[in-house]
Amino acid sequence: MIRTQISLPESTYEELKSLAQEESKSIAAKIREVLGQRLKTDKPKKKKRHFLELLSELKFKGGPKDGSVNHDKYLYNNPHNL
Repeated sequence: MIRTQISLPESTYEELKSLAQEESKSIAAKIREVLGQRLKTDKPKKKKRHFLELLSELKFKGGPKDGSVNHDKYLYNNPHNL
């Protein structure tokens, strides 16, 4: 684990302290729990893009000259065309 230091408003600290005591946890454990839950729900979801949408971007933005041969590299980030 990495040790860090934060500053909290007094009201937030008191609420956190109360929640931690109710659950017989340390304040640090409660902070890790709450942050962990929040980070799981806030992860950005990758939008899947349609093949034709990707092709139109390549076409209208100039695109790579070797796009027809190395399309896997550009569409799937696979430089080996596997």
